[in-house]
Amino acid sequence: MCDEAPVFDINTGEKILYIPDCSAPPSSLACAVGHLLAASRSEKNQPTSGGANKDQPTSSGASKDHPASGGAIYFWDPNKLQQTHRSYIQEAVGPITCSKDGMYLIGGAHSGNAYIWELTRGALLKRWRAHKNAISFLSFSQDSSVVISGSKDGTVHVWCMLSLFQAEESKPQEATKLCPVFRDAIKHEASITGILTIRGSPRPTLITSSLDGCCKVTELVSGRLLHMLELSSPVTAMAIDPLEQLLICGADDAAIYMTELHGIGTQFLALKLSEDDCQVLYGHKAPVSALAFSSEGIWLVSGSKNCTVLIWDTTTWNVVRKLENKMEERRTPEAIEMIISGTIDEQVENQDLAQDLGDMVRLLQWKTLEVMEVRASLQ
Repeated sequence: MCDEAPVFDINTGEKILYIPDCSAPPSSLACAVGHLLAASRSEKNQPTSGGANKDQPTSSGASKDHPASGGAIYFWDPNKLQQTHRSYIQEAVGPITCSKDGMYLIGGAHSGNAYIWELTRGALLKRWRAHKNAISFLSFSQDSSVVISGSKDGTVHVWCMLSLFQAEESKPQEATKLCPVFRDAIKHEASITGILTIRGSPRPTLITSSLDGCCKVTELVSGRLLHMLELSSPVTAMAIDPLEQLLICGADDAAIYMTELHGIGTQFLALKLSEDDCQVLYGHKAPVSALAFSSEGIWLVSGSKNCTVLIWDTTTWNVVRKLENKMEERRTPEAIEMIISGTIDEQVENQDLAQDLGDMVRLLQWKTLEVMEVRASLQ
């Protein structure tokens, strides 16, 4: 955790500015469509009025004279470096995620509760019981219609946003019950450290990573296992390139493992791989804590527990820049959000182009498989 978030120029490595009062635990920094930055933090002396958004429900059982101890979501405009608003709740929130359309933010708590905020105003819209144990990771599907939550006990739940808004919320005097889940077929043996969704071919695909050393690739709707990578070291971070062709895993042994995702969903049986099937990147001297690609896929950025950030050239997979915070040894890059310089239109154009190219590659793979099947039947 840190009190200020540094912003670097990815091309030069120069420190541009600091975003003040940005104390974010692991997986608790998010950028909404490039124009709003959000971070969760714990609040020991949380106010129940005044600092919160006026549309925000305040903590029950608290008063102005006796502030509650809980958590808050802080929102910044990164262009103006101003805190636009904040939202308080009764408990500290850990991981957060923003919907792809920039409408909603979801946060997970140690209790297993999850919360939905409306991004532009910071208003709290919904609370539900998502897990029996602490939530460790959250992610939206590509169309923002589904949210996926992972827990420290290794369970992964898939939720339909429409069903969440329609579900009744437990009253304070009632025992808190788990909200009906859309699907919960995925199970790891240790805490979930990463959740990604890709368009996939021919169906949407879900990728999960865990401290049990496994990355599982499954169909988002059915839960059918398509691909599994097993490492000897716990997986601590995960990313996928904009073309959705490479799966990148950061591990507790300070290495970064890369494997291809070609043909995912076209096999009849699940494909199981080990670290012997991966290309391995060495550069960190401590466990990898965060991974992120630039929007156009030119750079891979990795952070580690010893306060070091490396920038990799994805054409050669060599380290081209090393960022260190020598004066701030307590700062650990738990979360890396890529905000590439340029207009929002340019960022969206790059992402759309990458998605279109990825769709073309998957279509060619699928057609190639059909041709191979026809040839096999003729022979």
